[in-house]
Amino acid sequence: GPPLLRHRPPVGRRHHRPRRHAPHAGAGPVGGAERARAGREVRRVQDVSVTKGAWIPELAKGQWWLPHNASQKVPGVLTEKNGRFRLELIGTLDDKKPNFEAARYPVVCGFLAQGGPVTLFSCVGTKSLSVPGMMTEQCSFSIAVKGHNFDGAADVFDSLTCLHVSLLTWLNRSGFDIKVLGIEDPQHFEWRAVYRRPESITWKWSDDFDFVVRFSVEGLPSGVHANKPITMRQVCSVEVVSDLPTTIVALHQAQYGLSLLISLLSGFTSQMTVVACESSLVEANGRRKQLELQLDRIGTNEDAESSALDWQRALVPYQEVETEFADLVPRWRQLLEEQGEVIDAYFASKRAAHVEEQLVGGANALQRLEESSKGRLTFEVAVTEPINRYVSANVAAWVIPLLTKTRHYFTHFNPAERADAARGAQLANLVDLVDAIVTCKLLELLGFDTSRVKTFLGKS
Repeated sequence: GPPLLRHRPPVGRRHHRPRRHAPHAGAGPVGGAERARAGREVRRVQDVSVTKGAWIPELAKGQWWLPHNASQKVPGVLTEKNGRFRLELIGTLDDKKPNFEAARYPVVCGFLAQGGPVTLFSCVGTKSLSVPGMMTEQCSFSIAVKGHNFDGAADVFDSLTCLHVSLLTWLNRSGFDIKVLGIEDPQHFEWRAVYRRPESITWKWSDDFDFVVRFSVEGLPSGVHANKPITMRQVCSVEVVSDLPTTIVALHQAQYGLSLLISLLSGFTSQMTVVACESSLVEANGRRKQLELQLDRIGTNEDAESSALDWQRALVPYQEVETEFADLVPRWRQLLEEQGEVIDAYFASKRAAHVEEQLVGGANALQRLEESSKGRLTFEVAVTEPINRYVSANVAAWVIPLLTKTRHYFTHFNPAERADAARGAQLANLVDLVDAIVTCKLLELLGFDTSRVKTFLGKS
């Protein structure tokens, strides 16, 4: 028989169709008032922009897989948000890994639709059900190498070249020699620019690794240029070279360690920008081929490239430690091996978005650095001696209890302690003071005596 829903008498339209404009037509079924017009003609989109790195294309879509499971390829896209790179996957790289737990992948291979082969190193993936019924995965990574798919994190790399923002300012070495030859009037004059490349600098990081600092120039014109704007810029690159083939992660850790040392001594935020690396597996015409890299950004540094930076404002000018800097570099490497976790956490807290995180990070670093030589201490006892060493007794008398109460409030979140914690401008000043004390402590561990550290602080 007919379907169940058709078991009813035939019916027709109750009324004739309305004319073109029905009276009192409205947005609702009973002719109510229409809603307000939309404020935007274009709908809002997700606040995620595609990576615009040195070599990553505007649409970084591709296929991704683990080296030991090349048959299971997962579609995904490289993205960038707030300066941090991510790999967004539609699916998962390893179905055997537990869901909703962080999965570590030493190497992830990929092929970009507009960029060719890519290898990601030191990846951490997190799975989620962001798409209903489908498991997705978001991966962070430390290093991306273009031009080759490496099977693993093996010892196949020889060098890694970086640009350290603010290093050139701190070194204060310029190869420019600009002379004005003649001035007819203020609007017309003749000048000559000569660039003499400064000598390279070599620092030894360890028995196997050496840093080589090289200088070059960009935009240097040749010949006569009349009434044309000219932009010239000196560039300072740092190459870490290994005597034996090593991992890209080891080379990156060496560059990162140097970046922290530059930040400590100069007082400027140092950020690395990778240029290239070389591997024994990739050659062209019998020579090692340079591979382009992209690093996950270490931190933001909006003012590091501005003209406002002056080497004379550095905490420890390079000219004052130039003769001993070759000894400071391996000494800093040894300190990172002993206190790397504390130092990493401290520099990470300096880039935190909230002042409360900066205070807790600096205070905890100060406590743990003191405990490294004296054993387990309470927080107040740990910070008392370094604060008394670098501030006056009157200041220390109110800073030590205020810092202790403020730190305890932010770490324990006890509402009863809120009234005694620093807030507003007082909190900001306390953060600056703690940062200065931690810097002094690190300089001490680096080998500077107290009087010399005070001299650096007095000149800064």
